[in-house]
Amino acid sequence: MKKLLINIYLILTLINTALASDNDLDTDRDLLIYNCSSCHSLNIIYQQRLSEDRWIEIISLMYSEHGMERINKKEEERLIHYLSKNYNY
Repeated sequence: MKKLLINIYLILTLINTALASDNDLDTDRDLLIYNCSSCHSLNIIYQQRLSEDRWIEIISLMYSEHGMERINKKEEERLIHYLSKNYNY
C-alpha cells in the first residue's frame, strides 16, 4: 500500500510539473512569435517604434485586412503591452 501511494504521488507530481512547464512557455514573446511570424518576418516588427495606440491600430488592421486569427482579449492585451514596451519610440 505504501508503494502504491508513493507511486501515485510521483505520478501526480510529474503531471503537475509537466502542466506548469507548458504554461511557463507561454511568454509574451511567445505570443508575438506565434501570432505574427506565421505571416511575416519578425524583423518588420523589430524595426517599428510605435506607441501603444498605434500598436492597437496595427493589430486591428491585421484582423480586418490581413485575416489574422483573433486571439482572446487577455492575450491581445499582453501582446500589445509587450509590443509597446519593447518596440516603442
